[in-house]
Parts: sequence; C-alpha cells; structure tokens
Amino acid sequence: MTTAAQNPSSVSQTLAAVICILQNLNPDTYTHTSTLLAAFKAQGIKRDLRSIQRYLVALADYSLVEHDNHHPKGWKLRTNPNKYAVEAILAMGVQA
Repeated sequence: MTTAAQNPSSVSQTLAAVICILQNLNPDTYTHTSTLLAAFKAQGIKRDLRSIQRYLVALADYSLVEHDNHHPKGWKLRTNPNKYAVEAILAMGVQA
C-alpha cells in the first residue's frame, strides 16, 4: 500500500487545499467553513466540509489560523503566524 509520504499526488492535493484556505481567509474578519467549501468547489478541489474543518484545526495547531471561540465555524488568519509555517504545511502534506 502506498502511504501519503510516498504519494506525491496526496501531498499536492493537501497543499492545494491548504493554499485555498489561506487565500480565502482574512486577518480582519471571520470566515464560515461553508464559504471555504464554496471556494474549494470553485477551484475544483474535492473535499467535504468535515475535511476542511480538519485542515483548519491543523492550521490552528500550527498557529496559522484562529477560530472564534463564541462561533466555532468562524475562522481567520492569525496576525502573528508561526514562523515555521512552511514546515508545518509541508508536514501536513506528508501526514494527509
């Protein structure tokens, strides 16, 4: 069986998903996950809402995005992201 680390397609799909999220979030306003899902569909990225939520949680773990604790479906870019963000994104691609 091929693992994600051995499958470049899996890595590129994960990176495309992460890039789509980062392009569609704003540091000033919160974005709903359904808005991100629409952006994914517009870019031809096939993911469900739960997958997008998992990406967001992982990106939050790496301090790249933050969520509104009063409205868990609201997400925005952090104004002070982790300086190891690129390594974090690449690690996500390998683990996906």
